[in-house]
Amino acid sequence: MSKILTRIRALQEKHKILDREVTDLEDQRDGDRTSSSKFELVKKKKEKLALRDEINRLKNQQEE
Repeated sequence: MSKILTRIRALQEKHKILDREVTDLEDQRDGDRTSSSKFELVKKKKEKLALRDEINRLKNQQEE
């Protein structure tokens, strides 16, 4: 298995974990509308998006 594929799988696993964390934070946010909870949620979503971008970049690199 190539190093790129190994890295993609690790990033996908981390993405799944972040997805669960974001879902939990969104559920908590229904009752907690403070700015700190919003900041945490936005931070996690940005991290999740960055992971998705990196996964897609690596997939494109692998196809070349």
